[in-house]
Amino acid sequence: MSRRRRLITSGRVYEIGFRVRVGIPFPPNDVINLILMSVIARVQRDFKVTVCHIIWMGNHVHIIVIVRDAEECTAFYGEIQKQLTDIVKRLLGLDFLHLWEGRPMVAEILDAEKMIQRIAYLYANPSRAHLVDSIEQYPGVSSYKAFREHFSAGIEDTSSEVIPWIRSCKV
Repeated sequence: MSRRRRLITSGRVYEIGFRVRVGIPFPPNDVINLILMSVIARVQRDFKVTVCHIIWMGNHVHIIVIVRDAEECTAFYGEIQKQLTDIVKRLLGLDFLHLWEGRPMVAEILDAEKMIQRIAYLYANPSRAHLVDSIEQYPGVSSYKAFREHFSAGIEDTSSEVIPWIRSCKV
């Protein structure tokens, strides 16, 4: 049975989420955070979605994006999964790895009220998982600090950060 095609519309806001099949391959520490940020920054640059909010837990991610082009959005999350799978394979010395569970969740955020709910859900995720008492203490990849710094500036404000590109090479 074939899968139903997703309808992703350019110029709209979506939440993207995907999860690993087993274990916690991305525990929050300086090395893992650098790898994750490098992959996300590189892929975002290449596929031109606007990342609005992100929280990367040890086994799953939530990313809120503005889609500039529907095909590029699909390529965005697919390439993140591919690059991270390649990195984990190289780190573990594996030839094959089925890292991701099912299809990524891609859900359109239809209005401001739902957007506020999803942002609150994202940033409450580490404390709900009993990893930290509040998002301020979370050592993993998160856009929370940038969000707090620019929250009062208005909806059109942006934040950017220079992230080093970690090239993955075969050893």
